[in-house]
Amino acid sequence: YGQLLAHRPGSDKVPGYAAEVVKAGERAAGLTHQLLSFTRQQRVDPVLIDLNQEIRSLEKMLRRIIGEDVELILDLSPDAGHVLLDPTQLGQLVMNLAVNARDAMPAGGALRIASRHATLPDPREPVEVSTMAHGPYVVLHFTDTGTGIAPEVLARIFEPFFTTKEHGKGTGLGLSTVHGIVEQARGKVMVESSLGEGTTFAAWLPMAESPVPLAVTGKGSAGPARMNACIAVVEDDAGVRSFVTEVLRGGDYVVIEAGQPQEALALLSMYQGPVDLLLTDVVMPGMNGFDFAMRLRSVRPDIHIVFMSGYAGTGSGAELLDQGAFLLRKPFLADELLQIVSEALHQPVR
Repeated sequence: YGQLLAHRPGSDKVPGYAAEVVKAGERAAGLTHQLLSFTRQQRVDPVLIDLNQEIRSLEKMLRRIIGEDVELILDLSPDAGHVLLDPTQLGQLVMNLAVNARDAMPAGGALRIASRHATLPDPREPVEVSTMAHGPYVVLHFTDTGTGIAPEVLARIFEPFFTTKEHGKGTGLGLSTVHGIVEQARGKVMVESSLGEGTTFAAWLPMAESPVPLAVTGKGSAGPARMNACIAVVEDDAGVRSFVTEVLRGGDYVVIEAGQPQEALALLSMYQGPVDLLLTDVVMPGMNGFDFAMRLRSVRPDIHIVFMSGYAGTGSGAELLDQGAFLLRKPFLADELLQIVSEALHQPVR
């Protein structure tokens, strides 16, 4: 589609081509996120989530995913409770289990998603949970009326890259991702199935017992962009740097761009005007973004800081993040970039 855009710039199909490019990028980003989640390298931001409310918010999307020939039944207990989980990861868990159920019902059927509260130890619960930490849990059940899973397949169901689908139809990452998400949340996921009788997945997630402040995303609350604010962009990837600077200039910001920290230091030493914000990559040759930000803040103490990174670790940047710096996770869309920059500019420098 990128080639079509390049060769047919005047076509009335250009918006459609562009939309397909974005969709392809989002699919690639989703797959990468799954891979990083499985290897525990994806940064996660757990927040207090009302599980029932979150599932209801996904209902419309779930119905589109499973199709009209599969009935979706929500059986959500009012006392299910809250969990501490990254909302993106919860969405992955729910969608992966829904897709798995849909694929098990090629001729249609029903998918029942149920939530309930449980407290361990409890002799009435499955023996598999007897070794889990004592306390309250939210249990999420996905039950389908599909073909069921053979015993030899059931034993390998959570292995990464294991799939029974034909070549090109599955990555083998869906259920291993579910397993990784639940384990990372100190929970447990189990499966029961019989051939011809359907399958039930049960995800046990620790209940959040003490009140935890809800995360503030800042969406819609940052106010209008500060017109003509000056932003220093430091990014060694030319493609990313070009995209970022074009988006920012389109948002009426003044941009000073550099491919590496030393180049940025030289440019900024010659720039006499105020620099309002530093937008920097984290992993760069010569000097990482955290060290560069510390060095720049020593001479420009009032500068706001936004880091860009696809990596999980914060390393030496933990102090800056604690002091109010922002972290923008790659890959990101133009609107996300403008939002976090506007939000950072409206926050006081600590």
